[in-house]
Amino acid sequence: MKILFLTAVLFSIQPTFSCEWRSEVTPKALIQFPALSKKDFSKTEWQGRLIYEGETISPIYLDWITEGLSGYRWTMDPKKERYWESVLLFKGEYPVRGRSNNSVSDERRVILVDLGRHLWYSDKRDQIESSEIYSAINDFWHVSNKCRMPF
Repeated sequence: MKILFLTAVLFSIQPTFSCEWRSEVTPKALIQFPALSKKDFSKTEWQGRLIYEGETISPIYLDWITEGLSGYRWTMDPKKERYWESVLLFKGEYPVRGRSNNSVSDERRVILVDLGRHLWYSDKRDQIESSEIYSAINDFWHVSNKCRMPF
């Protein structure tokens, strides 16, 4: 009976989102990535979702790469190879790569290059017409301290 109960509990658990990026200009906008287990820690791809006021707007796929300024790239559709864009990483007000980091802040922030353009020219245009969400997708995202992304 205990095994049946534990199985039911495990299947009813919703995935937790331990990695959250919150918009700097519109806190109601966020990007969530599922929690990673220890076996997933070496994973180089994550599937998240862009959310505004509790409603999912778009999937966001993140991939770790070794070349380029940031080391990360993003897309809304991983099957379309040419649609991957850069993720620019910042600590405080300075980029993480490209020059020394003299920031006194350990606050991690990112910019998703061309996120606004990709959403505007997709079937998501109606969902991003408010000025709040449109400002959010074209600005900085604060990376929560729970994120295990190495920067």
